[in-house]
Amino acid sequence: MAEGNLAHTQNLQDKALDGEIKDRRDGRLYGFLALALLIIGAIIAGYMKNTTLAVTFLGAGALGTVGAIIKGARSS
Repeated sequence: MAEGNLAHTQNLQDKALDGEIKDRRDGRLYGFLALALLIIGAIIAGYMKNTTLAVTFLGAGALGTVGAIIKGARSS
């Protein structure tokens, strides 16, 4: 009975770990896509001579990226 309980616990831990890995991978993908969209938006705004909007897009992308890097460095 103890062996069955141990196997069940290990199975649950494996599923939880797989889920966490998938969440992190998806988060990185969505974060990269959001950053790419902000950069593309900044380029388009720059071509349209709207420098305020371009700087806002780049600033949001930069702050988000720097924040993610700092958070990642602290959690490791």
